[in-house]
Amino acid sequence: IGGEYQLIEVLGNGAFGCLFLGQAQSDNNYVAVKVLTKSGLDHEQLKLQQLEIDIQSALNHPYLLRLHRVIQDHQYIFMVMELCDQGDLFDYVIRDQQDSDFRDESLVKKAFLQILEGVEYMHSQNIYHRDIKLENILLKYDDNDVEFVCKVADFGLATRERYSLEYGCGSSTYLAPEHFDDDFPLDGGELMPYDAAASDCWSLGILLLAFLFGRNPWEEASVSDPSFAEFKRDPSMLRQLFPELSSSCFAFIKSALTTDPTQR
Repeated sequence: IGGEYQLIEVLGNGAFGCLFLGQAQSDNNYVAVKVLTKSGLDHEQLKLQQLEIDIQSALNHPYLLRLHRVIQDHQYIFMVMELCDQGDLFDYVIRDQQDSDFRDESLVKKAFLQILEGVEYMHSQNIYHRDIKLENILLKYDDNDVEFVCKVADFGLATRERYSLEYGCGSSTYLAPEHFDDDFPLDGGELMPYDAAASDCWSLGILLLAFLFGRNPWEEASVSDPSFAEFKRDPSMLRQLFPELSSSCFAFIKSALTTDPTQR
């Protein structure tokens, strides 16, 4: 790429394009290279691509995936990022689930605080992620190769608009109840924007449960889902769903999963 990086192997494919393992020609350091295609995209899609680049370029925090630089030609955009070679939090939970039905709470607390710090920093920069989930938390070892570090990643749905009418933006099991028909905020019959910061807070609560227990409490936060309908009636049902949940952790999750977004 531009005589500076060599693409070595494919790490993954997605709707966005391809993710490659790359190596810098100057110092042989390994990087991750996200390759976005420009071909076949209309003006609006190209604007969204550029927004993702602008947002990730503006973020500089130890618990957010770092974008080192962007290289472009007439056909492709190459986003050169730090490499997280320990997979993602979803894969970690799946592997650990084979040995235990739930994770050690002290380990989870340490990792989750990193995620919280990363998202708190994003919000302080007036940037809202809108797709917080286990799969978008990447892992790498710290400089001493002793403990893993969490990196919030994938800013393809991130926005600088705190109040948005783009309902359903994100992954359904992590979406807050205001994204579903029975909780659409209306004013005189007119659809009102939702608070993207409060929506991120809800997703963090779901992520914490999925991290701890390897499963989500419901399929979607809609009264058509029996588990969520029961939770809405009586939040303490989470103690029955997840008996190992400590009192302090339950209190935190209950505050994050408050159905009223203004109270999260």
